[in-house]
Amino acid sequence: MLIGGLWHGAQWTFIAWGGIHGFFLVIERLTGPSKYLNSWPRILKIGITFTVILFTWVFFRAENFERAFFYLKAMIGLSDATPAALILMSQVTRPIVLFIIPISFVCTFVLPNTGQILQRLTIGKVITGLFLLILSLSMMFTQEFNPFLYFQF
Repeated sequence: MLIGGLWHGAQWTFIAWGGIHGFFLVIERLTGPSKYLNSWPRILKIGITFTVILFTWVFFRAENFERAFFYLKAMIGLSDATPAALILMSQVTRPIVLFIIPISFVCTFVLPNTGQILQRLTIGKVITGLFLLILSLSMMFTQEFNPFLYFQF
């Protein structure tokens, strides 16, 4: 994972991103399947994983460690800069996000996963997949300009 971080860019923040991911992978591999952890509710295990990933991505996108820690503090409400917290809250409470979060929850915890869906491929599933691809691309291309991440190197 350290090499994966270095591959993404020659900054220490990328190395940190890879190192944190590697650290948690080592812990997961060393502990292996545990009766104790297997007894935890699935939603709790997913929530912990999501939170760890969410915080590590800050290092991936931050210009430097100072900025990364600024973002992390703002994410948990410890920032002195109220505007940063307000900006984060304004993003989370956008109407489209309030629509997407419940849909994502249903897709994750209620609907069957991709492997289950694709056990038998039908024309309806192919058409649905193409429709969702076109919808996703149209939403992506109609939003404000956001340059491709790797053009920054």
